[in-house]
Amino acid sequence: MANRSVTVWKSVKIEGRWKYCKPALGKNNKIRPDWVHVNGSVQHHPEGWYYTHHREGSKHIWKKIGPDPASAEREADYTSAHLHAVAVGVPVKPEAFPVMISHTLAGYLEEYRLSKRDASYRLMKQTLEEFLNFTNKNYIERITRLDLLRYKSWLIERGRTERTAGNKMLRCNQYLRAVMRLEPGKELVTEKDARYVEAEPEVFSQAELDKFFAVCSPFQRAIFSTFLMAGLRKQELEIWRQGMWITQRALSPFGHAPVGGRRLGRSASWKFLRTCWKF
Repeated sequence: MANRSVTVWKSVKIEGRWKYCKPALGKNNKIRPDWVHVNGSVQHHPEGWYYTHHREGSKHIWKKIGPDPASAEREADYTSAHLHAVAVGVPVKPEAFPVMISHTLAGYLEEYRLSKRDASYRLMKQTLEEFLNFTNKNYIERITRLDLLRYKSWLIERGRTERTAGNKMLRCNQYLRAVMRLEPGKELVTEKDARYVEAEPEVFSQAELDKFFAVCSPFQRAIFSTFLMAGLRKQELEIWRQGMWITQRALSPFGHAPVGGRRLGRSASWKFLRTCWKF
């Protein structure tokens, strides 16, 4: 008879090497998070991920689940039920066993972290966790195109720009396409759904510029004349890293000091410009 036993293990680092260890159980017969059996004793190991293990003939099948022991236990139950059904001859369709976000999210994010820049990873992690809380759906198959479009609309209602909302929607779509193994062109949303209309830049007359420069000191006039001639965009004017001491010096008399000496306060320069234009 086929082996239908499915067990849960945790990969932990023992004396500098990664090893599979059996998780320790609590009084409720559930896995105690991060506690494992090592050489006859129970030890605390917060590092590593949980895996499920079973055999198909002589082949050992290890499946990486993630850091959540409850997800590993659920996966073991699903796999055991599947193997039992196959063993007794019950027809089983692959789609009968739903894919859960809780089973796939940690693995997807870890692979993303190892292959992308840290800033990209943090954006993806924040977006997917936000989307999961928004939809309140744990089964991948239940997520629809409408969920993604509603997520985009929800972001815009909360003050995000159309561009940001569209990019976040596409990140979710990237994750769903990967875990659902969708072919190109068959994803839930496309780049067309993330299109946005860029607002026309505001143009000021020479009279308005003269009014602004009239309240500037000679030093500030030199700085903002440089801004004007360089054609800096709003975002480039708002954020200045440590080392841009000239800009910080130009703004400091107006109460817009940099935070911690590293970055100007949010929209500090822009607010200063708008205030001066009202004079």
